[in-house]
Amino acid sequence: MEGSFTCTCKTGYVISEDGKDCEYLNSCNYDSCGPNARCTGERENKRKCQCYLGYHYEKRGLYTKTDLFEPIKTYAAGEIADECNLTDYCDENLAEIPDKFFGCPTDPGLLEKCLVGVGGRVCTCLAGYRINTNESSTITSQFFSLDKRFPGCVEIDECELYNEWRSEPSGTQCIQGINKRNITCPHGYWASVRGQVAPTPSITLVGSEYFEGCKRIEYCKVYGYGSLQPSSCKEVDGGRNITCPSGEVLFLANATEFLGCPNTPCTVIENGGCEGSCSWDPTNYTVICGCFSDRTTVTLVNRTACVCKDGYKKIEAGICAPSNACYESPGGCGPNSGCMSGTNVRSCTCLPGFHFKSNVASPHVITGVNVAWNSANDCVADNYCDASHYGCGPLVNNKAVECVATATGRYCTCPEGYFAIGASGRTSALILAKDTFPGCTQSNNCDITLTANNTYYGCSTDTSISCSATTGGRTCTCPYGKHVIGYNITTLKVTLTTAFEFPGCQDVNECSIESPCGPFAHCTTPLVGKRHCMCNQGYHFASFGNDTIPVSKLAAGITVEGTTPWKEEDNCVVNNNCNHRFDSPPSGKYGCGETLYGSEYPGCIPTPTGRVCTCPIGYYTVGYGKSATLNDTQIFQGCTQNDACDPGFSEIVGEGLFGCGTGTYNNEAVTCRVETNGRNCKCPNGFNVIGWNQSDVTFTSNDAFPGCVDISECDTNSPCGEKASCSTPEVGSRHCQCDIGYHSASLGSTGIPLEAILNRTIIIYGSVAWKSTDDCVENNHCDVNFDFPSSGGYG
Repeated sequence: MEGSFTCTCKTGYVISEDGKDCEYLNSCNYDSCGPNARCTGERENKRKCQCYLGYHYEKRGLYTKTDLFEPIKTYAAGEIADECNLTDYCDENLAEIPDKFFGCPTDPGLLEKCLVGVGGRVCTCLAGYRINTNESSTITSQFFSLDKRFPGCVEIDECELYNEWRSEPSGTQCIQGINKRNITCPHGYWASVRGQVAPTPSITLVGSEYFEGCKRIEYCKVYGYGSLQPSSCKEVDGGRNITCPSGEVLFLANATEFLGCPNTPCTVIENGGCEGSCSWDPTNYTVICGCFSDRTTVTLVNRTACVCKDGYKKIEAGICAPSNACYESPGGCGPNSGCMSGTNVRSCTCLPGFHFKSNVASPHVITGVNVAWNSANDCVADNYCDASHYGCGPLVNNKAVECVATATGRYCTCPEGYFAIGASGRTSALILAKDTFPGCTQSNNCDITLTANNTYYGCSTDTSISCSATTGGRTCTCPYGKHVIGYNITTLKVTLTTAFEFPGCQDVNECSIESPCGPFAHCTTPLVGKRHCMCNQGYHFASFGNDTIPVSKLAAGITVEGTTPWKEEDNCVVNNNCNHRFDSPPSGKYGCGETLYGSEYPGCIPTPTGRVCTCPIGYYTVGYGKSATLNDTQIFQGCTQNDACDPGFSEIVGEGLFGCGTGTYNNEAVTCRVETNGRNCKCPNGFNVIGWNQSDVTFTSNDAFPGCVDISECDTNSPCGEKASCSTPEVGSRHCQCDIGYHSASLGSTGIPLEAILNRTIIIYGSVAWKSTDDCVENNHCDVNFDFPSSGGYG
């Protein structure tokens, strides 16, 4: 219009609400930076996009520190921002930054997996290997921030970690293997594991499997002594001596069969300490002399002798043992290989990531201890980009998939416009060892920002949930310890087409599976992705055995990975509560001890929660009495001998009646004597036990001593005979006095002392029966010599 004008703002500005000014346009209000970046508005109609920590902008080649930790791009208004991709901290070749470390680099074949975490990665070594943090560490999986270098995986020294074998007899040996150890008992012992004694001195244990010890071979019990008496067989080092009826002693080494006693002796010729064997042939009535099965006969001057066969070696006088072909052969199995030894043979296998340089079969078996390793068969590293072995697959749209070999695998990079299947939307994927590269796909089904109109892409903005693109969809995998919502708790990942939305992940309750710990046990989940099983009180895991179970093992329980089904052989069984050696070292909480009391051991009766201990006759349990009822947390304190004559003993054992009282009778105490099942109480002379017509009575600890009562010695039948009277003027005796005109026949018939005639009294102590020779008889009044000196009263 004539006389008017129109004002317009420059690019990057808009007219203010009052129409009088131009205001700065914040592009962040109109344009996005994507789900994994923050937006900062700038003038000049631009916006700045910065990826969140753990995300970066895709580029080819190595990344710089700025690319990974300050990933910023500037975009004009309306310009679509590039996507921020998850940074693969597990990629060892991601970038060369002096103070930052990526991946889990270690020796080939020792790493099980690497998982990307927030600000770092989780490195997990293969079974039998640990993270090389310090010598005593047994950690196999650990999170490392980017400023921490992964120290690598080293072999776990099971012989040092599980060193229970060191307490075994002198000569016990342990040889380390990968996730296993071989323990060899000394001569005369067998190896014991899992509650059984194996018929071999050597046994291989996997991982933390517990070694129960070297058990001495009971040669007489195992190999017998024929029809002879058991006393004819005696255990000796390396075998048994059998004494024949003739007195001849036969030594039978190891498992040599006893064929009977010979009538003639057999001379055994020795050579270098390797002896031959002798046996009696009852059919031909002859002695057979020969060599043991691990020896062979050689001819010497005028005689033959036995020496160790190939594959065996002399370890001490008279003993041949299998050689260890892996350690005693020149060269073993060469570099980058594993070796297993047999009798006079060894088997060689290349480590993961290596193969035999020649065309020998794997495993390569070599017979003979003295055969050297052929270097032409050495194990050499695999070339993971060799299409004939591994590589990155066929052409994609007539373009090759780029392959870059690494120490443990190779990087496969898809052509432009394609994404690596299973690589969470990236164009490249690290393929380990002999895994197959799944290929490339044109659509990125893992890009969650593409979701629209009931068509779903990606899995979640939660970076711990991994996404792998598939044809027509994607596979969503929950992190360790979680499962897919709406699915069984064992479902950790699910493959969906783009028509279905991923429901998400939730924590797995490992204890919710059926019978998570078996019967008589309880389950907890103290660690993510694991469940911990403990037996109820009074029970232990059957796999621990039933004897000499380490105390630490009983207290530790069993940890089970995830929802792995419970093994029946690990079920909880009732403790052997009466076995003093149930735990090791013995805690005293089982059994009733191994102390002899007299000639007997304490008795033990098992109960559901413990045991009842009883002592032999004549003993009481310390602190309990006749028996002690204990649970499996209480220690049996032993037995104490009954001091049945001590009145205060009842306070010690808590029950029973002891002693013979503290009273005195005629100033004398009762005599007490300990008996097998109680005590004997004897009253002083002239007293009987109350209620008993005798002075001494034996009482048990259930009976109280009633005391003593004065004896009336005149109450017996005919206490003084005829013509006499009885009285008890003093305790413990009776006085018998003849009637007037009578005297005791024991005084004679003439010349009787006048005093005795006048006294007429005989004193008898206690309840001694009256003697007829003491009877009172009439005085001889006509005998002038009746009394002496003569009183003139007679005759």
